[in-house]
Amino acid sequence: MKRKLFISAIISLSLLFVFCITGCTKNNEKSYTTGLEYELNDNDTYTVTGIGTATDKEIIIPEVINNKPVVSISDHAFEKCNFFAKVIIPDSIKTIGDYAFYNCMGLAHVTIGSGVEKIEENTFKNSYNLLEVFNFSSLELTYEELKTTSDIQNDTSPNNYHPVISTENRKSEIEIIDNFVFAKGGYLVGYVGSDTIIVLPKSFHGQTYEISNYAFLGREDIVEVYVTNGVKYINPMSFYGCTSIKSMQFQSGNWKVLTCSNMSGEFQQQFEKSLPSILYGSNGHNILSNLLYMMIQYSLNI
Repeated sequence: MKRKLFISAIISLSLLFVFCITGCTKNNEKSYTTGLEYELNDNDTYTVTGIGTATDKEIIIPEVINNKPVVSISDHAFEKCNFFAKVIIPDSIKTIGDYAFYNCMGLAHVTIGSGVEKIEENTFKNSYNLLEVFNFSSLELTYEELKTTSDIQNDTSPNNYHPVISTENRKSEIEIIDNFVFAKGGYLVGYVGSDTIIVLPKSFHGQTYEISNYAFLGREDIVEVYVTNGVKYINPMSFYGCTSIKSMQFQSGNWKVLTCSNMSGEFQQQFEKSLPSILYGSNGHNILSNLLYMMIQYSLNI
């Protein structure tokens, strides 16, 4: 009887162990992004060629498709894709093409797998909000080589600091909250949504936050912005190139603006006089002056 009980207990423990292993493995499986476009190469490998129908805010490229390895990302594959904030490049990828992530305004984080052997000169060019790069390859990347801000002179980065380039396995400090991209410290650094009328978040984990330079760079699809009291500071270039904005409403006031192309230095004094004092930030920063500076600078191509 004791022997039967002992055998039964061993079987139960074995089943429990198998269940735990299976369950843990299942829960830790990566959910790769579906809908990406691929091209089958002559050597029975795949190249990622475009965003396709993918809508994930974090793009996770698979290592294998149809039992064949994914080994490269083509030139211009994700060029001007503004609707994702993170990209995870697997160990199977060996080369990343020229301009592959060119002008990806929402891109804030990239993980580069250990198998990557070549990144072209302009791979990440003009992805101004790329603030965090986890590099597990043998390549020695520098901020200058990424060329994230090479087209705007006299400026170093959206938040006035260089992106973090780490070779350690660490937790990302980039968060996506309701399509708004935040960096550590309460900086709103990007927007990866498709709404043309946007309501800024009420807070960042219960705290007020700052909108970084170029956070909405080039988003010509945005026509109206509602600024909540969660915003403590708007940088001069936060909405640079948003030429379709017709109005910006503040939680405690309203400010109607002309399109950037119609702004002029001659109009500045009249424009300032027509605005209520409520637009001055509670922390002492003049939100109005920064936004006005941004609009006029863009329209005059300074």
